[in-house]
Amino acid sequence: MNPQKKYDIQNGRDLSILIIDDEQIVLKTVDKILQYSNPNYYIKTATNVQDALELIEKTYWDTILLDLSLPKKEGERPNQENGLYLLDILTKELKITPPIIAMTGFGDDELSDIVLDKGAYYFLHKPVKPKSLQAIVKNATKLQEAGFDGLTGLLNRKTFEERLKREFERVKRKNQTILNGTGKSSEIQSYLSLIFVDGDNFKQINDSYSHLVGDQVLKKISSLFIDEALYKYVHKEIPDYVNIIRPYDVASRFGGDEFTIFLPETNHENAYMIGKRINEMVKEFNISEIVGADNVQNNVKHFSLSIGIATYPVPNNVENHKELIELADSAMYAAKKKREGEIFGYDENGKTVRLS
Repeated sequence: MNPQKKYDIQNGRDLSILIIDDEQIVLKTVDKILQYSNPNYYIKTATNVQDALELIEKTYWDTILLDLSLPKKEGERPNQENGLYLLDILTKELKITPPIIAMTGFGDDELSDIVLDKGAYYFLHKPVKPKSLQAIVKNATKLQEAGFDGLTGLLNRKTFEERLKREFERVKRKNQTILNGTGKSSEIQSYLSLIFVDGDNFKQINDSYSHLVGDQVLKKISSLFIDEALYKYVHKEIPDYVNIIRPYDVASRFGGDEFTIFLPETNHENAYMIGKRINEMVKEFNISEIVGADNVQNNVKHFSLSIGIATYPVPNNVENHKELIELADSAMYAAKKKREGEIFGYDENGKTVRLS
Protein backbone atom coordinates (compact mmCIF):
# COMPACT_ATOMS: atom_id res chain seq x y z
CA MET A 1 0.00 0.00 0.00
CA ASN A 2 1.28 3.45 -0.85
CA PRO A 3 2.39 5.00 2.50
CA GLN A 4 1.98 8.51 1.13
CA LYS A 5 -1.74 8.12 0.51
CA LYS A 6 -4.15 9.58 3.02
CA TYR A 7 -6.51 7.20 4.78
CA ASP A 8 -10.24 7.53 4.43
CA ILE A 9 -11.20 9.74 7.38
CA GLN A 10 -14.54 8.06 8.06
CA ASN A 11 -13.38 4.45 7.91
CA GLY A 12 -9.81 4.78 9.13
CA ARG A 13 -8.40 2.80 6.23
CA ASP A 14 -8.14 2.79 2.47
CA LEU A 15 -11.06 1.43 0.48
CA SER A 16 -9.81 -1.60 -1.45
CA ILE A 17 -10.91 -2.22 -5.04
CA LEU A 18 -9.93 -5.15 -7.25
CA ILE A 19 -10.12 -4.68 -11.03
CA ILE A 20 -10.10 -7.87 -13.12
CA ASP A 21 -9.51 -7.33 -16.85
CA ASP A 22 -7.07 -8.80 -19.40
CA GLU A 23 -6.54 -5.51 -21.26
CA GLN A 24 -3.81 -3.33 -19.76
CA ILE A 25 -5.22 -0.15 -21.30
CA VAL A 26 -8.57 -0.81 -19.60
CA LEU A 27 -6.89 -1.47 -16.26
CA LYS A 28 -4.92 1.77 -16.50
CA THR A 29 -7.96 3.78 -17.61
CA VAL A 30 -10.28 2.47 -14.89
CA ASP A 31 -7.55 2.90 -12.28
CA LYS A 32 -7.04 6.52 -13.35
CA ILE A 33 -10.78 7.27 -13.33
CA LEU A 34 -11.22 5.85 -9.83
CA GLN A 35 -8.09 7.45 -8.38
CA TYR A 36 -9.28 10.80 -9.69
CA SER A 37 -12.63 10.19 -8.01
CA ASN A 38 -11.11 9.22 -4.65
CA PRO A 39 -7.35 9.13 -3.98
CA ASN A 40 -8.07 6.94 -0.91
CA TYR A 41 -8.92 3.95 -3.10
CA TYR A 42 -6.37 1.15 -2.79
CA ILE A 43 -6.48 -0.53 -6.20
CA LYS A 44 -5.02 -3.84 -7.31
CA THR A 45 -5.44 -5.55 -10.68
CA ALA A 46 -5.59 -9.08 -12.08
CA THR A 47 -5.57 -10.15 -15.73
CA ASN A 48 -6.89 -13.72 -15.48
CA VAL A 49 -9.08 -15.99 -13.36
CA GLN A 50 -6.19 -17.69 -11.57
CA ASP A 51 -4.54 -14.45 -10.42
CA ALA A 52 -7.89 -12.97 -9.43
CA LEU A 53 -8.73 -15.93 -7.18
CA GLU A 54 -5.35 -15.71 -5.48
CA LEU A 55 -5.95 -12.05 -4.61
CA ILE A 56 -9.55 -12.65 -3.50
CA GLU A 57 -8.60 -15.54 -1.24
CA LYS A 58 -5.81 -13.50 0.37
CA THR A 59 -7.79 -10.51 1.58
CA TYR A 60 -11.12 -8.68 1.73
CA TRP A 61 -12.10 -6.32 -1.10
CA ASP A 62 -14.69 -3.57 -0.68
CA THR A 63 -15.64 -3.72 -4.37
CA ILE A 64 -14.70 -5.94 -7.32
CA LEU A 65 -14.86 -4.86 -10.97
CA LEU A 66 -15.00 -7.94 -13.18
CA ASP A 67 -14.60 -8.01 -16.95
CA LEU A 68 -16.37 -11.11 -18.26
CA SER A 69 -13.98 -11.86 -21.12
CA LEU A 70 -10.97 -13.33 -19.35
CA PRO A 71 -8.30 -16.02 -19.81
CA LYS A 72 -8.22 -18.69 -17.11
CA LYS A 73 -4.43 -18.48 -16.86
CA GLU A 74 -1.73 -16.17 -18.15
CA GLY A 75 -1.03 -16.83 -21.84
CA GLU A 76 -4.43 -18.39 -22.59
CA ARG A 77 -7.11 -16.83 -24.78
CA PRO A 78 -9.88 -14.79 -23.14
CA ASN A 79 -13.39 -16.19 -23.12
CA GLN A 80 -16.66 -14.82 -21.77
CA GLU A 81 -17.43 -18.16 -20.12
CA ASN A 82 -14.38 -17.72 -17.91
CA GLY A 83 -15.80 -14.52 -16.43
CA LEU A 84 -19.13 -16.21 -15.73
CA TYR A 85 -17.25 -19.16 -14.24
CA LEU A 86 -15.34 -16.81 -11.91
CA LEU A 87 -18.56 -15.04 -10.93
CA ASP A 88 -20.08 -18.40 -9.97
CA ILE A 89 -17.08 -19.27 -7.81
CA LEU A 90 -17.18 -15.91 -6.03
CA THR A 91 -20.92 -15.94 -5.29
CA LYS A 92 -21.67 -19.65 -4.85
CA GLU A 93 -18.49 -21.31 -3.58
CA LEU A 94 -16.59 -18.53 -1.81
CA LYS A 95 -19.84 -16.69 -1.01
CA ILE A 96 -18.08 -13.34 -0.89
CA THR A 97 -20.16 -10.35 0.22
CA PRO A 98 -18.51 -7.31 -1.48
CA PRO A 99 -20.43 -5.92 -4.48
CA ILE A 100 -19.27 -7.25 -7.86
CA ILE A 101 -19.63 -4.86 -10.80
CA ALA A 102 -19.58 -6.87 -14.04
CA MET A 103 -18.31 -5.29 -17.28
CA THR A 104 -18.33 -6.41 -20.92
CA GLY A 105 -17.65 -5.06 -24.37
CA PHE A 106 -20.39 -7.26 -25.83
CA GLY A 107 -23.73 -5.60 -26.54
CA ASP A 108 -25.78 -8.46 -25.13
CA ASP A 109 -28.71 -7.36 -22.95
CA GLU A 110 -29.45 -10.94 -21.93
CA LEU A 111 -25.95 -11.21 -20.49
CA SER A 112 -26.73 -8.51 -17.95
CA ASP A 113 -29.68 -10.53 -16.64
CA ILE A 114 -27.47 -13.60 -16.37
CA VAL A 115 -24.81 -11.87 -14.28
CA LEU A 116 -27.39 -10.17 -12.05
CA ASP A 117 -29.06 -13.53 -11.46
CA LYS A 118 -25.65 -14.90 -10.51
CA GLY A 119 -25.35 -12.27 -7.81
CA ALA A 120 -23.54 -9.34 -9.43
CA TYR A 121 -24.31 -5.95 -7.92
CA TYR A 122 -24.31 -4.03 -11.22
CA PHE A 123 -23.64 -4.46 -14.95
CA LEU A 124 -21.73 -2.02 -17.18
CA HIS A 125 -21.14 -1.94 -20.93
CA LYS A 126 -17.73 -0.91 -22.23
CA PRO A 127 -16.50 1.66 -22.89
CA VAL A 128 -17.54 2.84 -19.44
CA LYS A 129 -18.43 6.47 -18.85
CA PRO A 130 -16.12 7.99 -16.22
CA LYS A 131 -18.83 9.75 -14.20
CA SER A 132 -21.10 6.70 -14.22
CA LEU A 133 -18.26 4.43 -13.14
CA GLN A 134 -17.22 6.82 -10.37
CA ALA A 135 -20.76 7.10 -9.03
CA ILE A 136 -21.48 3.35 -9.13
CA VAL A 137 -18.23 2.41 -7.41
CA LYS A 138 -18.64 5.18 -4.83
CA ASN A 139 -22.17 4.03 -3.92
CA ALA A 140 -21.23 0.36 -3.86
CA THR A 141 -18.07 0.83 -1.81
CA LYS A 142 -19.18 3.47 0.68
CA LEU A 143 -22.53 1.87 1.43
CA GLN A 144 -20.88 -1.53 1.59
CA GLU A 145 -18.67 -0.10 4.30
CA ALA A 146 -21.72 1.23 6.12
CA GLY A 147 -23.54 -2.09 5.77
CA PHE A 148 -26.04 -0.98 3.15
CA ASP A 149 -26.75 -1.82 -0.49
CA GLY A 150 -25.89 1.07 -2.79
CA LEU A 151 -28.96 0.86 -5.03
CA THR A 152 -31.82 0.18 -2.62
CA GLY A 153 -30.57 1.46 0.71
CA LEU A 154 -31.42 -1.85 2.39
CA LEU A 155 -28.85 -3.83 4.37
CA ASN A 156 -26.27 -5.61 2.26
CA ARG A 157 -25.87 -9.37 2.37
CA LYS A 158 -22.91 -9.40 4.72
CA THR A 159 -24.54 -7.22 7.37
CA PHE A 160 -27.85 -9.07 7.05
CA GLU A 161 -26.19 -12.45 7.62
CA GLU A 162 -24.32 -11.10 10.63
CA ARG A 163 -27.56 -9.89 12.20
CA LEU A 164 -29.42 -13.07 11.27
CA LYS A 165 -26.70 -15.14 12.94
CA ARG A 166 -27.01 -13.18 16.17
CA GLU A 167 -30.80 -13.44 16.14
CA PHE A 168 -30.69 -17.18 15.40
CA GLU A 169 -28.36 -17.75 18.35
CA ARG A 170 -30.67 -15.75 20.62
CA VAL A 171 -33.72 -17.79 19.60
CA LYS A 172 -31.78 -21.04 19.96
CA ARG A 173 -30.70 -20.16 23.49
CA LYS A 174 -34.26 -19.24 24.41
CA ASN A 175 -35.52 -22.63 23.23
CA GLN A 176 -32.55 -24.66 24.43
CA THR A 177 -34.42 -26.81 26.98
CA ILE A 178 -37.21 -27.65 24.57
CA LEU A 179 -34.88 -28.40 21.67
CA ASN A 180 -32.87 -30.75 23.87
CA GLY A 181 -35.94 -32.92 24.23
CA THR A 182 -37.02 -32.01 27.75
CA GLY A 183 -40.07 -30.08 26.61
CA LYS A 184 -42.89 -30.24 24.06
CA SER A 185 -43.23 -28.43 20.75
CA SER A 186 -46.25 -26.60 22.19
CA GLU A 187 -43.88 -25.03 24.73
CA ILE A 188 -41.66 -23.30 22.15
CA GLN A 189 -40.68 -19.91 23.52
CA SER A 190 -39.38 -18.20 20.41
CA TYR A 191 -39.56 -18.38 16.60
CA LEU A 192 -37.49 -16.93 13.79
CA SER A 193 -38.81 -16.81 10.23
CA LEU A 194 -36.80 -16.04 7.11
CA ILE A 195 -38.37 -14.90 3.83
CA PHE A 196 -36.62 -15.02 0.45
CA VAL A 197 -38.08 -12.83 -2.31
CA ASP A 198 -37.07 -13.02 -5.98
CA GLY A 199 -38.43 -11.22 -9.07
CA ASP A 200 -40.29 -13.40 -11.58
CA ASN A 201 -40.17 -11.24 -14.69
CA PHE A 202 -37.25 -8.93 -14.06
CA LYS A 203 -35.61 -10.02 -17.33
CA GLN A 204 -38.73 -9.05 -19.28
CA ILE A 205 -38.68 -5.62 -17.69
CA ASN A 206 -35.03 -5.08 -18.63
CA ASP A 207 -35.63 -6.37 -22.18
CA SER A 208 -38.76 -4.28 -22.72
CA TYR A 209 -37.50 -1.05 -21.19
CA SER A 210 -33.96 -0.56 -19.90
CA HIS A 211 -31.71 -1.39 -17.00
CA LEU A 212 -32.40 2.04 -15.55
CA VAL A 213 -36.07 1.11 -15.39
CA GLY A 214 -35.04 -2.23 -13.88
CA ASP A 215 -33.13 -0.36 -11.19
CA GLN A 216 -36.22 1.68 -10.38
CA VAL A 217 -38.26 -1.52 -10.11
CA LEU A 218 -35.71 -2.90 -7.62
CA LYS A 219 -36.04 0.30 -5.62
CA LYS A 220 -39.83 -0.06 -5.72
CA ILE A 221 -39.61 -3.63 -4.40
CA SER A 222 -37.26 -2.57 -1.62
CA SER A 223 -39.59 0.27 -0.66
CA LEU A 224 -42.28 -2.31 0.14
CA PHE A 225 -40.27 -3.42 3.15
CA ILE A 226 -40.36 0.05 4.73
CA ASP A 227 -43.78 1.18 3.48
CA GLU A 228 -46.14 2.33 6.24
CA ALA A 229 -48.88 0.26 4.59
CA LEU A 230 -47.01 -2.83 5.73
CA TYR A 231 -47.90 -2.04 9.33
CA LYS A 232 -51.54 -2.90 8.64
CA TYR A 233 -52.91 -6.13 10.03
CA VAL A 234 -53.25 -8.89 7.48
CA HIS A 235 -56.47 -10.19 9.01
CA LYS A 236 -58.60 -7.48 10.58
CA GLU A 237 -60.76 -10.13 12.23
CA ILE A 238 -57.72 -11.60 14.00
CA PRO A 239 -56.30 -8.69 16.03
CA ASP A 240 -53.32 -10.61 17.40
CA TYR A 241 -51.88 -11.38 13.96
CA VAL A 242 -48.40 -10.00 13.49
CA ASN A 243 -47.91 -6.56 11.95
CA ILE A 244 -45.95 -6.07 8.72
CA ILE A 245 -43.15 -4.91 8.67
CA ARG A 246 -42.26 -4.16 12.32
CA PRO A 247 -39.35 -1.95 13.37
CA TYR A 248 -37.28 -4.97 14.43
CA ASP A 249 -37.84 -6.93 11.21
CA VAL A 250 -34.72 -6.75 9.04
CA ALA A 251 -34.66 -6.61 5.21
CA SER A 252 -31.75 -6.78 2.79
CA ARG A 253 -30.89 -6.89 -0.87
CA PHE A 254 -29.25 -10.31 -1.03
CA GLY A 255 -28.03 -9.94 -4.62
CA GLY A 256 -29.40 -9.11 -8.08
CA ASP A 257 -33.20 -9.02 -7.79
CA GLU A 258 -33.24 -11.18 -4.65
CA PHE A 259 -34.29 -9.82 -1.26
CA THR A 260 -34.45 -11.30 2.22
CA ILE A 261 -36.33 -10.47 5.41
CA PHE A 262 -35.93 -12.07 8.80
CA LEU A 263 -38.80 -11.85 11.26
CA PRO A 264 -38.13 -12.35 14.98
CA GLU A 265 -40.85 -13.97 17.08
CA THR A 266 -42.81 -14.94 13.98
CA ASN A 267 -44.10 -18.44 13.30
CA HIS A 268 -44.53 -20.05 9.87
CA GLU A 269 -48.19 -19.12 9.51
CA ASN A 270 -47.61 -15.47 10.27
CA ALA A 271 -44.57 -15.37 7.98
CA TYR A 272 -46.81 -16.67 5.18
CA MET A 273 -49.32 -13.89 5.84
CA ILE A 274 -46.50 -11.37 5.57
CA GLY A 275 -45.40 -12.85 2.25
CA LYS A 276 -48.99 -12.73 1.06
CA ARG A 277 -49.30 -9.07 1.99
CA ILE A 278 -46.08 -8.26 0.11
CA ASN A 279 -47.46 -9.97 -3.01
CA GLU A 280 -50.74 -8.07 -2.68
CA MET A 281 -48.88 -4.76 -2.61
CA VAL A 282 -46.78 -5.75 -5.62
CA LYS A 283 -49.91 -6.51 -7.65
CA GLU A 284 -51.14 -2.97 -7.05
CA PHE A 285 -48.11 -1.50 -8.81
CA ASN A 286 -48.17 -0.73 -12.56
CA ILE A 287 -44.95 -0.23 -14.54
CA SER A 288 -46.54 2.85 -16.13
CA GLU A 289 -45.85 4.66 -12.85
CA ILE A 290 -42.19 4.57 -13.88
CA VAL A 291 -42.21 4.77 -17.68
CA GLY A 292 -45.53 6.56 -18.28
CA ALA A 293 -48.73 5.10 -19.73
CA ASP A 294 -47.74 5.85 -23.33
CA ASN A 295 -44.44 3.98 -23.02
CA VAL A 296 -45.67 0.60 -21.78
CA GLN A 297 -44.22 -2.08 -24.10
CA ASN A 298 -44.88 -5.72 -24.96
CA ASN A 299 -47.79 -5.76 -22.52
CA VAL A 300 -45.31 -5.84 -19.63
CA LYS A 301 -47.24 -3.76 -17.13
CA HIS A 302 -46.67 -5.49 -13.81
CA PHE A 303 -44.07 -7.53 -11.97
CA SER A 304 -44.47 -10.41 -9.56
CA LEU A 305 -42.39 -12.04 -6.84
CA SER A 306 -41.67 -15.64 -5.91
CA ILE A 307 -41.41 -16.09 -2.16
CA GLY A 308 -39.85 -18.82 -0.04
CA ILE A 309 -40.24 -19.15 3.72
CA ALA A 310 -38.40 -21.13 6.41
CA THR A 311 -39.04 -20.96 10.16
CA TYR A 312 -36.92 -22.07 13.10
CA PRO A 313 -37.46 -24.24 15.12
CA VAL A 314 -40.76 -25.46 13.59
CA PRO A 315 -41.07 -26.70 10.91
CA ASN A 316 -37.34 -26.21 10.23
CA ASN A 317 -35.30 -27.42 13.22
CA VAL A 318 -31.90 -26.55 11.76
CA GLU A 319 -28.51 -26.28 13.45
CA ASN A 320 -27.53 -22.78 12.37
CA HIS A 321 -28.56 -19.67 10.46
CA LYS A 322 -26.83 -20.85 7.26
CA GLU A 323 -29.07 -23.91 7.08
CA LEU A 324 -32.11 -21.66 7.55
CA ILE A 325 -30.91 -19.54 4.63
CA GLU A 326 -30.53 -22.64 2.45
CA LEU A 327 -34.07 -23.81 3.25
CA ALA A 328 -35.67 -20.42 2.57
CA ASP A 329 -33.70 -20.24 -0.67
CA SER A 330 -34.86 -23.74 -1.69
CA ALA A 331 -38.49 -22.82 -0.99
CA MET A 332 -38.10 -19.68 -3.09
CA TYR A 333 -36.73 -21.66 -6.05
CA ALA A 334 -39.65 -24.09 -5.76
CA ALA A 335 -42.00 -21.10 -5.97
CA LYS A 336 -40.05 -19.71 -8.93
CA LYS A 337 -40.69 -22.72 -11.19
CA LYS A 338 -43.95 -21.22 -12.42
CA ARG A 339 -42.95 -17.56 -12.02
CA GLU A 340 -46.50 -16.66 -11.05
CA GLY A 341 -46.01 -14.95 -7.72
CA GLU A 342 -46.38 -18.08 -5.60
CA ILE A 343 -45.30 -18.64 -1.99
CA PHE A 344 -43.66 -21.87 -0.85
CA GLY A 345 -42.76 -22.97 2.65
CA TYR A 346 -42.68 -26.23 4.62
CA ASP A 347 -45.18 -28.65 6.13
CA GLU A 348 -44.93 -30.11 9.65
CA ASN A 349 -42.58 -32.81 8.35
CA GLY A 350 -40.18 -30.30 6.82
CA LYS A 351 -41.26 -30.99 3.22
CA THR A 352 -41.44 -28.14 0.72
CA VAL A 353 -45.07 -27.21 -0.01
CA ARG A 354 -47.02 -24.53 -1.83
CA LEU A 355 -48.60 -22.08 0.64
CA SER A 356 -50.45 -19.93 -1.90
